[in-house]
Formats: sequence, C-alpha cells, structure tokens
Amino acid sequence: MSKFTWSQSALKDLEKATTCPARWKAQWIDKLFKSFTSEAADYGNYFEYLCIGGSAHGDAVTDLSRTTTGAKTATQKRIEAQAELFKEMMDRSSEKYLGYEIQSTQTKLRGYIGNCYVEGVADIITALVGDKSCIVDLKLTEDLDNVRTEYGWGNATEDIDLLQQVLYQELYFQMYGVKPPMHLLVFEHGLKQRVKVIKLNISDKKIQDCFERFEAGSEVVDMYNATKWSKTPSNQECKNCILECDKRFKIQQIIYEEINY
Repeated sequence: MSKFTWSQSALKDLEKATTCPARWKAQWIDKLFKSFTSEAADYGNYFEYLCIGGSAHGDAVTDLSRTTTGAKTATQKRIEAQAELFKEMMDRSSEKYLGYEIQSTQTKLRGYIGNCYVEGVADIITALVGDKSCIVDLKLTEDLDNVRTEYGWGNATEDIDLLQQVLYQELYFQMYGVKPPMHLLVFEHGLKQRVKVIKLNISDKKIQDCFERFEAGSEVVDMYNATKWSKTPSNQECKNCILECDKRFKIQQIIYEEINY
C-alpha cells in the first residue's frame, strides 16, 4: 500500500457502512473508473469553474444542461449570479469585499498523515489583509437550511464532518511550517441566494481524529489485502460499478401487484 495515494474522499467512501470493498478497491486503488458525477456535483464544479477557472475534481464543467430551446435554466442563472457575487467579494473596490488577496488557486497539498501519503487540492490560498495566509474553500448548496442529510449546511457547523478542512490545514503545515486559518464560503443557488462565511478554528482534538481515521482506514485496507476484498452488493453500489461481478445487485424486473379496486 506504500504507493497508494489517499484523499479525504477515498477515506470517507471507505468509512461508509454501505460501501462495497471490491468496488472501493476498483475505484480508488486500481483506478478502473472515477466517481459517479451527480447533478449537484456538476453544479459545484461549474461554480468553481466560474469563480476560479478550474475544479479540484478533474475536468471542469464549463456549461450546464440547457432547456429544449437552448436557453439557460433558472438554476444556471442563479449559479452564475453567485459566481459574480464571489468576484465582488474578492474585489477591493467593492463594498462587499471580504479582505482576501488571492495568491493561488487549485493548489496541490501533500504530506503524510501517519503512514498514509495523502494529497488534496485547496480551492484558494489567500493573504488576509494585515494577516497571514489563509485557505478558502468554496462550497455550493441549493439550500443553506438543509438538514435532510448529515452534510446539509443547515446542521450545526460543528456537527458536520469537516475532515477536508482539518486535513488541508495539516498538509499545508507540513509543507510550509505554518497553520493557516481555514475559511469556508458557502454559496446558495436556491431562490434566497445567500452566502455563509465560516471561519473554522480547528482544535488539536480534530487533528488527532484526522490521524486516527486515516490510520484506521489504512488498517482496513491492509486487512482486505491480506484476506479478500469482499463484495457487498446493493443498487447504489452496483449501478455505476464496471466490475464483472457474480454478486451484482439485480433490480426486480417483474413487479406483481394484486389490489381490490
């Protein structure tokens, strides 16, 4: 496993109770296929492209699906409006200026978390006016009040899994010897089009948790390598997996129904 490059996405995927180990290995270690791209991911990718000219998730999405007439959807227009707001927030001459001076974008960070070699890509490295360097992470959500999932930004921020931010601060520290402030800019592309600015003060406990999670992930991989990469099929796990698998989940094709009408 010494040649395997970890990421926070790979770790979180491995940690999920529903993850099929064989699918995980094929995707992350063997690199037979990439993560399935959802509509929400495409929205976020497009937003990053508009704001900073690229994406940390491979090829940038430079446009979104149009209407049957070729016109932009209302969602695309709102995302573009939020990207313009981001640019105002970075503009010294704007009343919405946040005080950031962008130094670099899509900056690769790398280092060791325990015995795991880990890489990540920081959206923005900035200098704060009158202060030190800062890592700014861009996020896009449909609804800032969403609590339907554990990652919804309507949840208390301290209850959301912010492993990515903890990891990036630690990797930056390993590369440059300083721990930069971690800020998140969460833009809403729903009707309200709000923005939440989060300044994250990372505790030593969260850094320790980060190391422990990667250590546990490494131990799980070592265990599967020493025994067998088991298969736990489900519709969610199998639908985008390209493996030839004798345990592939099959959707019932014949539906029986009996009713009294």
